[in-house]
Amino acid sequence: MVMVCTGTATTSVTVISTPAPSPVTATPSTICLGDLSDLNAISVGNTINWFTVPSGGVSLGSTASGVNFPVTPGVTTTYYAESVNPGGGLRFPNDF
Repeated sequence: MVMVCTGTATTSVTVISTPAPSPVTATPSTICLGDLSDLNAISVGNTINWFTVPSGGVSLGSTASGVNFPVTPGVTTTYYAESVNPGGGLRFPNDF
């Protein structure tokens, strides 16, 4: 569908793209049941939201870029990181 403007007024649209977070790291990446692992992702100046589903779902929590997010999974779990600009903008996921 093609939109045709009939007036002379125009407006600009600005899209702010947040960089995708670096690949997520887990330290240690293999743990015993009940042990702790620290997840980490970097997207400078952005907030990292943590999930156990690749799309949608409820965030497990959030950290500043580069700050560890501790997890104690009861089973083998895949975690996903999403970077969000604190001032708004697009979200970009990554997974571990």
